[in-house]
Amino acid sequence: MIHHGTLLFNADLGRLNESIAPKKRVDFKTHAVQSVRSVVANIQDYLVQPETMDSFYEDLGQFLGDYFLATEYRLSAIDHRNINDLVQEKFGTWDWNFGYSPSFTVTLSHENGNTSDIHVKKGLIKTISGFLESAPELIGMAYKPESFEGLASPEEIEEFF
Repeated sequence: MIHHGTLLFNADLGRLNESIAPKKRVDFKTHAVQSVRSVVANIQDYLVQPETMDSFYEDLGQFLGDYFLATEYRLSAIDHRNINDLVQEKFGTWDWNFGYSPSFTVTLSHENGNTSDIHVKKGLIKTISGFLESAPELIGMAYKPESFEGLASPEEIEEFF
């Protein structure tokens, strides 16, 4: 059984919230399932007795092993090689991480008030309107910061992505 989740032991929640806050000058429209924002907290704040992250990790592993009657499995050198091969060949590729994304339209707002709509399908820019219309070379390019170099300042690119 494999399960994915995130446990926050002692995260800087202020920085976490900043990192996932929507960009002020970017608006996405898509038919994909929207993320549901949830309130998060650090595990450390709820412990009856203070623990280090390492001791909590050990205790959690022991609990899960006992609860699910599971045994520990240590990855072998062959496992590591196979995992790294999968990362290189599939999971680390642009196609896997961006090319399979649902279509979306992003509206970028320039600081002067002008806007530009960019329609993206399978990670590639399909149409552009507004202030970036004068950059037809973007059509067919991947929707990523590097594609906008020379068309916007590094600060604007950072705000857009």
